[in-house]
Amino acid sequence: MTDVAVKYEGPKRDAPASVAAHDDAEIERLFRFLTRPGPRFGMAMATHADPVLANDMRESLAERARAAGLRVSTMELQRADDRQDLVQRMVDTSAAADVLFVVGLDRLVTDITGRTRRTSAVANLNQRRDEMPTLLDVRVVFWVAKSAYASLTDVAWDFCRVMLTIAEFEQTRADDSDEDADDELAGIYREHFSFVWRCLVHLGVRESDLDDVAQDVFVMAARRLADRKELNISVKAWLFGIASRCAKSHHRQLIRRQRKAHALDNAQDSNVHEPRSRYDARALLLSMLDELEHEQREIYILDEIEGVTVNEAAEALHVNVNTLNSRLRVARRKMAALTERVLAEERAATEQTTSQDPPRRTRGTND
Repeated sequence: MTDVAVKYEGPKRDAPASVAAHDDAEIERLFRFLTRPGPRFGMAMATHADPVLANDMRESLAERARAAGLRVSTMELQRADDRQDLVQRMVDTSAAADVLFVVGLDRLVTDITGRTRRTSAVANLNQRRDEMPTLLDVRVVFWVAKSAYASLTDVAWDFCRVMLTIAEFEQTRADDSDEDADDELAGIYREHFSFVWRCLVHLGVRESDLDDVAQDVFVMAARRLADRKELNISVKAWLFGIASRCAKSHHRQLIRRQRKAHALDNAQDSNVHEPRSRYDARALLLSMLDELEHEQREIYILDEIEGVTVNEAAEALHVNVNTLNSRLRVARRKMAALTERVLAEERAATEQTTSQDPPRRTRGTND
């Protein structure tokens, strides 16, 4: 691996602003929604910038609702709930309640790297939105991270449109919490930068672009640091999921730039890692990895090169374990075939060189 030293700049943050008054007003709006007279059914959404503060606000709102004589239930969603019947679960959870808080819907519409997820659970929720008034006799508040709201509207636009109230909480924790997160990320950076760099190389990122893409990985990691604590996977597996996304994004941007500039030469090999020497093992490995599809390349790198378990890889890449095992088998077969082809080419080249050698002179033979 090439020795590099990229300075970690940390996440970019705007100057803090006083938003406490705004958030207090949003709490009041939600409380009015929960207590106003009229039909019992109604849905609201609360978007938040900080999950810890959102939990505090939710508890405060629940206390006020209980003081007003309302029964409050909470339904917590996890990433593994992506195939559940959420409507039926809401019916069951709210059977003895006047207020239902649904927490974690953002986990079902984004993966750990922030990419949009399309799950059957959310699709079903979107399709059955018009049934809910006949099935639910409760005021429902969905608590969603602001970072996931765009993904939610992308996969369940009609569901989002039927909200009677949308509260937006802007407040984040004090600077000492931010400093703790920065310290944690800085430690991850120091310990795992070489791993990220190596993975990006294996994922086909050009050497001239490695610095920029590696920086992108850690900027995205800073944004997703809170999500990692929910996952029972190693830091390496988590970082690889982010690195894979950044590498794919980089490749797409590179192709667009090349097309726009008409810089693609039809006669030029598309592999950016063509070995400089037949015996350059690193370059040869990269050229062989270029033969794999991206999804096969991901799991082959994690399992065969970095030693990450398939279960951890499944969590990091948000792919079913059986699917990953299938991809790994295909990747291994392809790599075995490529290895055999390289060895055959080496043998043929050696034989050709031997056959072209001039005959040795016998001692004593006259010219």
